Amino acid sequence: MARPRKHRVEETPKPASTTPADESPLTSGASGCAEPLSPALAADADKARPGPGDTADSVPGGPAPIHTLLNHTAEKLSTRSEGLIFYAIGRHEESGELFLKITGNQGGGLHSKEWIALSAIDDVLRSLPADKPFKSSVMKRLFKGGSANNAGFLSAILRSDGLKLIQKADGNPMLHELVPDYLERWGSLTNELCTVTSTIE
Repeated sequence: MARPRKHRVEETPKPASTTPADESPLTSGASGCAEPLSPALAADADKARPGPGDTADSVPGGPAPIHTLLNHTAEKLSTRSEGLIFYAIGRHEESGELFLKITGNQGGGLHSKEWIALSAIDDVLRSLPADKPFKSSVMKRLFKGGSANNAGFLSAILRSDGLKLIQKADGNPMLHELVPDYLERWGSLTNELCTVTSTIE
């Protein structure tokens, strides 16, 4: 019997993607960015490999760049795989929207280095059936690049201590499910990221 889920993610309306830069983007009703960065997110950023400063990358449809806010690490899904996955979180200069990018992989293996909107990741996660584990392959639709590692690397990032938006499904380490308090975790995470204002040089 499937384990009952404690949330129905479709119950909460998503914020508009045109949030002005001076407001708190993607915060599910939060009125401001008063919460400090969580210890897990801060510690993850501290041990991440420094990035080159991704201030020249732009999202499709606009000239404004995405500025890197933080660099992070995630452990790979397979216990047989060595090394870490490196990723960055950035903010679009004009819209204030938050983005994520896979920036590196210890141990080899290709991957795409495109910026993925956190709101697009949220769309995918909210569209999944409740009470049903899912494979990493559901993340493929988020990437324009065709690397076979993209979906697995992103799933590992979403399961990392810094983000904790999904978790290992019971009985299979390669299957995932949303964390039981996904809505609350999503709002807390985006509020935390709102407080980060310095770009990495």
